[in-house]
Amino acid sequence: MIELVKPDTDPWFNIAAEEYVTHHMEDEVFMLWENTDCVVIGKHQHALSEVNLMWLENADIPVIRRISGGGTVFQGVGNINYSFVTNHHTNKDRVSFERATAPIRAFLKAKDLDVELTGKSNLTIKGKKISGNAAHLYKNRSLHHGTLLFDAHLETIRQALDSRPENYLTKAIQSNRAEIINLNSLLREQISREEFLSELRQFIRDQLQISDSRSFTQAELNDIEQLAEQKYRSWDWNIGYSPDYQLTRTIGFNRETVEISLHVSKGMIKDICASKDTDPSLTHLLQEHLIGCYHRRNDLIQRLKHQDFSPYIAQDHCQKVAQLLL
Repeated sequence: MIELVKPDTDPWFNIAAEEYVTHHMEDEVFMLWENTDCVVIGKHQHALSEVNLMWLENADIPVIRRISGGGTVFQGVGNINYSFVTNHHTNKDRVSFERATAPIRAFLKAKDLDVELTGKSNLTIKGKKISGNAAHLYKNRSLHHGTLLFDAHLETIRQALDSRPENYLTKAIQSNRAEIINLNSLLREQISREEFLSELRQFIRDQLQISDSRSFTQAELNDIEQLAEQKYRSWDWNIGYSPDYQLTRTIGFNRETVEISLHVSKGMIKDICASKDTDPSLTHLLQEHLIGCYHRRNDLIQRLKHQDFSPYIAQDHCQKVAQLLL
């Protein structure tokens, strides 16, 4: 196993790098890294039901989909990420959070922290979550990766993940929310995040007998940047890839209050239904102009403001309705 050193905290690059290392390299690899603030959702999750999208957009915090399953996590300042990519000659135990988190748990126990692997893949201390983990399989290679909350801003995390999943009907994987805590509040001796990171890196290198460490080559950097740009910065992957879903909202128009259901597939509105007592002309107008529209705010606003919805809604309320339809 070798250690690969990531160059910076760009979340799109760092998440793309995990795919590149898993899919295009042969070495077994360990990586330890940090991101600027972002929300990372599992491959099979419905993005809009997992996050507080309006709050994230106002805070300029991106939502990025990863290639592994599991639930949504917040990555950013105060959070440490680790990745292990290993090779397997048989299908037995290709996914093992017990094995993958063993070096992390050993390090924390050496710090006198009573850490446990709970549920399928969480690390907890005194019943509070300090780490979420996920896995991805590709041919004979396994990616196990996870997070460690060290001194993250917990209120920011709560705000970012303050979602309303009950509004959405979907078969997507739902996150299991848990009470979270920072590691620095549990340590007997206070150290900086930089010191903690350095000690963790050396401990894992010793545990796994890692002697080789290198940075990405320029060719690898170019390939990862291209992958990040084409896939991980795209709305199609991060939001549009979500499994099919139905969103139901109650919206007040000028004449009536209407319950509207959107049926969305691959990010595009495929059908619209309204409650039985809705004015048929309003239902028809919504169907005519919103079916075939991508389910994202700017597209909805453009479709609404350029059509004649004046009998039902003031033009300056189009943005509000667009928000309610998300």
